[in-house]
Amino acid sequence: MLPHDEYNLSLADPVARYMHQSGRRINCTPEDILDMAGSNQQLVSWYFTSLSYLKERDFYRSWDEVPEPREGMYAYIRKGRTVHGYMYGKDRWIDMGSMTDDMY
Repeated sequence: MLPHDEYNLSLADPVARYMHQSGRRINCTPEDILDMAGSNQQLVSWYFTSLSYLKERDFYRSWDEVPEPREGMYAYIRKGRTVHGYMYGKDRWIDMGSMTDDMY
């Protein structure tokens, strides 16, 4: 169980929405998520997965979901427990590197 502070609640919000929209847990609240999370690392992992499902904050599950690129656009592709970051510039995607969930 994690503290119900403003920061944790901001991470738990998209997780709760993902749980509701995916049908995994109807009427799920951010507080419910914080009560289920065993660690900050787990919450961050759920957060990244949820953003990619919801296609929010430039997170996607695959390249097929990324909209038509435009200059300065970002795309974060969630694969397993890794987020791969890219920026579109000068008519190409530039690899910004990746980070794994255990970095948190």
